[in-house]
Amino acid sequence: MLVAVFATLGFSQGPKLSSAQIDTAQVVQQGGQQLRLFVNQAVASIEADQITVTPAAAISVSTSGDVVAVQFDEPLRYNTDYVVEVSGVTSVYVAQPSTLTYEFTTASPELYYLDRAGDSDRIIRTALSTTDRDIVYEAASIEDYAVFDGALAVVTTGSDGGSALALVSAEGNVEDIALPGVGVVEQLQSSATTGMLGFIFTGTDAAGGTDYARTLFTVNLGGSRALVAVTGLDGLTPQVERWDFVPTTSDIVVYAADQSLLRVGLGDAATVLPLGQFSGFQSMSADGRTVVVTDPFGAVALNLNDGSIQRLDPSPLEGEVPFAGATAVVPSGGWVQQVADIDVTTGRYKSAMVFDDGNTARIIYRTPRDEGSFVNFALSPNGQYAVVETVPDVSTSVDDGYTVNPRSTSITTVFVDVGTGAVVKSIEGFRVSW
Repeated sequence: MLVAVFATLGFSQGPKLSSAQIDTAQVVQQGGQQLRLFVNQAVASIEADQITVTPAAAISVSTSGDVVAVQFDEPLRYNTDYVVEVSGVTSVYVAQPSTLTYEFTTASPELYYLDRAGDSDRIIRTALSTTDRDIVYEAASIEDYAVFDGALAVVTTGSDGGSALALVSAEGNVEDIALPGVGVVEQLQSSATTGMLGFIFTGTDAAGGTDYARTLFTVNLGGSRALVAVTGLDGLTPQVERWDFVPTTSDIVVYAADQSLLRVGLGDAATVLPLGQFSGFQSMSADGRTVVVTDPFGAVALNLNDGSIQRLDPSPLEGEVPFAGATAVVPSGGWVQQVADIDVTTGRYKSAMVFDDGNTARIIYRTPRDEGSFVNFALSPNGQYAVVETVPDVSTSVDDGYTVNPRSTSITTVFVDVGTGAVVKSIEGFRVSW
């Protein structure tokens, strides 16, 4: 009788939250992640307007028995306290409403970057929320690197003057990867989704019989480590100007020297899909839905799902329309763009990083006293930060002398909050990897 009484009281008071489940690391890396709320009884269907997320985030919801699944459409902010409140929750048996509340804190990701200093170059690991830094790998003449599954792929200048590629495990073990010949490796990238590594190679094979002119190779790091040359529509290897993995897929996007843009599948059933002719390829969005390309009129966002395009013309800034440069789409809307305008008092060009929503632009970063320049920039995987490589003072800049991937010895990377323009971190180095 007592059990029956307590059960009746529990149901009459409405559903209660028993437990919850969320991957606080994955939810900042990509959209589509779920917060699963486990309730003490089967619940009636819930609509999205019954859910409040603080800070605000776009969501969708589904219910199945005693589980309420709140899906976040876009990645959440790093190192942020979130509160999810579901109101008007009723059981399938009794229409007594209750409110479910759950709080969680998202992860602060590890960061890697390259610091070329003195006789030895170092790959450093740090985090957004700390000034601590660990040297993960150290060697002479590091040209480039990529992170995968807690280990590193590292390109250095070999004894023959060409590039050398090695895999470095978390324990520090080094495994050399044989390249097609003597030559140069460029645009090294890795994919956490597929465990693949890719790079552009230019050189000649050991026998001297084959020349490689900007040939794109991929390597399955979980397999035989064999190099596979990427081919185009005609079955031949194109000269690749730029390329990128499509996040959360097994595809890549390739921009060739003939100005063709291709989407190439790396799975068992390899596919090649032409995307059009463009005058340049600038960036891939973190959600894998959009690439920023250029035509004779400026930057264009190309939707990879339906082929639609959106012009990314710069909005007026301080009453004038600036000249637009490198552009990256923010998955939640708008874009970050490097722009330049003329200082009427000095006659010099001034550069700035801006966020543009399509109607208005606001400056999020300028170098101190406008004495510096921008080298590269990219967005964090969740679109929260613009990661900007800068030379703080152009007049005193000295090149580091590297043939491949050279940088100024004074290069500094700043992490700028896109929403507020606040600089949250600054490092002496470049090539940040999340």
